[in-house]
Amino acid sequence: MLGVDVTRQTFMELLPVIKGKIDQAVFVAVDLEFTGLNINSHTKSSLFDSADDRYQKAKRNIQDFTIAQFGLAAYHSVGTNRYDAYIFNCYLFPEAHAGMDSCISMQASSIQFLTQYGFDFNKMLYEGIPFVNQSQKVRMENYWTRHTSGRQELTDTQKNILRGYSVRLTRWLVQARDGDIFTLDKTSENGDVPNTALHEILLHRIENIWPRPSDDDVLIVEKVSAERRKELMKTSSTFIQDKDKFVENSTGFTRVIDYLISKKKIIVGHNLYLDLMFIYEKFINPLPSSYTEYKAVLHSCFPHIYDTKFLALQLRRSLESSVHGYDQTSLSELYTHMRDSDRTSGLLFAPSVHIANSTRDEQEGGRNGQSSDDVEGQIHEAGFDSYMCGYVFLRLTHLLTLNVSDAALASHPIPFYDYQIPLSKYKNRVNMIRGALHHICLDGPDPESSRPDQLFVATRKYNSQLNIDEISLLLSSFGSVDINIISHNKAVVAVNSFSSSRRILEAFRQHDKFVVKKYSSFRHSPRVTRFLMAGLALTAGICAAALIRSVRKR
Repeated sequence: MLGVDVTRQTFMELLPVIKGKIDQAVFVAVDLEFTGLNINSHTKSSLFDSADDRYQKAKRNIQDFTIAQFGLAAYHSVGTNRYDAYIFNCYLFPEAHAGMDSCISMQASSIQFLTQYGFDFNKMLYEGIPFVNQSQKVRMENYWTRHTSGRQELTDTQKNILRGYSVRLTRWLVQARDGDIFTLDKTSENGDVPNTALHEILLHRIENIWPRPSDDDVLIVEKVSAERRKELMKTSSTFIQDKDKFVENSTGFTRVIDYLISKKKIIVGHNLYLDLMFIYEKFINPLPSSYTEYKAVLHSCFPHIYDTKFLALQLRRSLESSVHGYDQTSLSELYTHMRDSDRTSGLLFAPSVHIANSTRDEQEGGRNGQSSDDVEGQIHEAGFDSYMCGYVFLRLTHLLTLNVSDAALASHPIPFYDYQIPLSKYKNRVNMIRGALHHICLDGPDPESSRPDQLFVATRKYNSQLNIDEISLLLSSFGSVDINIISHNKAVVAVNSFSSSRRILEAFRQHDKFVVKKYSSFRHSPRVTRFLMAGLALTAGICAAALIRSVRKR
């Protein structure tokens, strides 16, 4: 295992270590694994999507799914032309407590994908670190304030009710086995005890039980072993009387994100669009309805963001004729390419990357740095993916700097601060997959669309029905396309590239069944057509009325 697995049990121990590595890092690479991407077909990415369209679709998806794993790699510049990467692979899972009980969706294809790469779902569910966003944190503080006063004194009626609960629970425990669940409907009781107070009292009175989170009208208790109860008590908020400790214990992994925000470190990721939206929704606040507001708040939290997907796509053309050129821009393929000794042997003063395998070993005085050339990790494990992303970022940045700098700079190892001027034009640009824009800009207006003009498709016979499956099959052979049906025999087509658009127009120039042209809103939009027809009808009516008045006057 490369780096360190971080779970609920080890989080508090490793939190100071993670913060220390962030403090010393020149940049921090991140990667997230999700439980799903699309809640339904209407929220899938489309080449028709504007920046705002895409944001609204992704916002709808992200509200239902959660983060399963958060990878963080802190890159330190050490010595001459060497970087040490400290990798943390963090399992996350939201906690049901303090009146909050999230519903989580899982998309079958995403779960199958993670399973294919050996994802440990048991570790996520049983040992995932809790997290909250800021609005949930406020709710927890309010919940604590409302309920703590009620823990101290019980009325005589409540004491009698509690005595009855204890008797029934004790009888159940006689025959129950570890893992069995006791459920009691409390709605029939008058003057009942809130679960917050009830859980604490029962835990003090009865051994081998653990209360489950539930509404106040239901009591749910699990029978547990003495060892399991000790483990649960270490991380439970039930026994915490101090408000700050209660909130701190419940905030969990959000404390890492808060620390990253406070340090304003350079954040690096690959295809960061969804990662950033998940980070905002799950750790900062619910995503706002305004795309512009989202960008402004995100930029204030993370003012220095680099997307290696965008960087790789931008540099590919300038490097395609060199030995360092590459064809594919997926993270794993870029990483494999950048490690290829045949392609990188001529790369002057390329920075070396070493992995600090175990932070514990380092604390004991060792330094088990492992050269990146010897590294074989598990792709789509968030920790390793964050490491790969940082590695690719360093290599692309070095290539970029050599490509734009004078010979003097290329004659010696390049310190990290000399990378930042060539990089500046790529900062805060985030790739947008399959949309009207190639990328968005987090610190200013988004660029104009550079996609080719949309195409108009119609059947040659007006009475013929346009078959969406047939036309999709025909057009997709030329490249990525998306199709919007606008009438029974007409459609608008968005095309991914100019070369695909040209080939489609050429191929369908003499087609016997379909007409394909460049789309014109004036000629082809049903809305414009209806407007023109309405205008024509109105004009005809006015002319007819004028003619009738003229005839009558004669």
